[in-house]
Amino acid sequence: FFFKQKTAYEILTCDWSSDVCSSDLAEYALLAPALALLIRRRTQLVRFLWVFVAWSTVASGWAVLQFLGAIDEFEGKRPGQLEPSFLGNADFAATAGVTLATGLACVALRTQARLATVAIVSGVVGVALAAQILPYGGVVLAASACLVVARRADALSRRRAAVIVTATVVAGAGVLALRTYDTANFLRFLGIRPATAETATAVQTGSQRTMLAYIGIRIWLDHPLLGVGFERSANRYQPYLADARRWFPQADDAFPSPRHEWGVQNLWIQLLADTGIAGLAAGLGTFLAAGALALRARPDAALAGT
Repeated sequence: FFFKQKTAYEILTCDWSSDVCSSDLAEYALLAPALALLIRRRTQLVRFLWVFVAWSTVASGWAVLQFLGAIDEFEGKRPGQLEPSFLGNADFAATAGVTLATGLACVALRTQARLATVAIVSGVVGVALAAQILPYGGVVLAASACLVVARRADALSRRRAAVIVTATVVAGAGVLALRTYDTANFLRFLGIRPATAETATAVQTGSQRTMLAYIGIRIWLDHPLLGVGFERSANRYQPYLADARRWFPQADDAFPSPRHEWGVQNLWIQLLADTGIAGLAAGLGTFLAAGALALRARPDAALAGT
C-alpha cells in the first residue's frame, strides 16, 4: 500500500500519468478490500495512520527543501516551482492528499487531535507543493464528505467546519499559485483567454487530457459492451484523430501517434474503452465492495477516543 502509490484517492480523482494496465487493476482489486479487512481495531487503525502520516510528512519536508533549492530533485535544483519530492509528482500528490484527508476526517469525527494537526499541516504543504490540479479535486471531495458526515453525526461545530474549509482553501491556493501558467493555458484552450504562439507549440496537460478523454469516449461508443480489450485503447486512436484535431486544436505532440501512444489517462474512461460497460461495472464493484467492508468494520468506532 505504501509503495504502490496509486491509491484509492488517486483513482477517485482519475489522476493518471499513463495508461492503467491489467496488473494494476488486479492489485487494486486485492488492496481495496484487504485494507478494510486487515485494520479492524482502534490500535491497528491509529498505528497505521500514524505511520502513513509520518511517511507523508517526510516526503513533504523533502519537497520543501527542493522548493528552497537546498537539495536536488530528479532534474537537478529547480527551486520555486511544483516539486516531486522523492516520489514523483503524481505519487507525491496522492500521498499528500490522503494525508490531508486523514486530518480532515479526524477533525470531523472529533478524534485523534495530535494526528489531525500533523496530518493537516503536512497534507496542506504537500498538496500545495505537488500542485496537481486533478488530485486537488479529490481533496475537495474528501473535505465535502467530511462536512456531510460530521453534520449527519451532529458533530459539526463552526470551529471544526472552519478548520476543514480553511485547510482545503489554503491547499488550493498553493496549487493555483504554482499552476498559474497551466491554468491560464487551459482557459485559452476553452476559448476564455486569447491564444498565444506558445499555446500552439507546447503540450498543455489539461487540454491534452480533455482531448484524450474524448478519444476514449469515442472508442467506447463504438464498442459499448466489452470494449476493445485490456490495454488496447492506446493504439486505437486512428479513426478519431481527425475529429480530435478539429475539436481540440493544440500542439502536434499532444496528439497520440506511433511515437507518442499517450493512451486515455483517465481510469474510468479507459475502463469503458478497454472493457466496456461490463468492465466498468466490475471496476466500480471492486471499490463498492471495499466500501461496504469498511462500513461494516466501523472505522468511526475504531477511531473513537483521543
